[in-house]
Amino acid sequence: MKTQSKSLKINFSFLIISIMILLSSCSSVLFKNPQPSNGTSIFEYPKSLQGTYIDEDEDTLFVFPTSTKYGNDSEIFSNNDTLEAGYLELRKFNDYYILNFKDSLYWDIVLVKPEGGNLKTYYIDLEQLGDENAEDVEQSAITKVKKYTKILRIENTSDDNHNYIINPSPKELETMIKMGIFIQMGYFKKID
Repeated sequence: MKTQSKSLKINFSFLIISIMILLSSCSSVLFKNPQPSNGTSIFEYPKSLQGTYIDEDEDTLFVFPTSTKYGNDSEIFSNNDTLEAGYLELRKFNDYYILNFKDSLYWDIVLVKPEGGNLKTYYIDLEQLGDENAEDVEQSAITKVKKYTKILRIENTSDDNHNYIINPSPKELETMIKMGIFIQMGYFKKID
């Protein structure tokens, strides 16, 4: 999983596929509620985010007013992932937009930071967050998360994998961002 998580690309539309891979193959941090918990959902991508982007692998992301399309010359990976209450919600938080995706009971999130017209995406990746020299990398990562917010629940997803459920306050979420709990997972250069 280590090499897979380093090459994992997460963006608006590719999020759903990526989350399914993550949830089926390793432990995840999920959220009890969309983030920030005191935020209001936006059901149209702001004009500043709309446009055409290219990632480090030369794949193209199109951000339309309410949906996205992602792919390359030979394949469409995801098409028309539409913002929808209770399923896929976008919220503004400080310098970030937070894309919230509901997976049955809980929410997975990706931070999107506009920067100079481009986009950076961030995610809690336990393998990259954990101390690679620790005996248990996952537990070293969870210890870092626990410094900033309470773990509400741990659900077993398989023998070695778990979902850690958290519900940070906006202040806790802000601290988690500042302290590097969210790892940069993608960079998208705006081309149109």
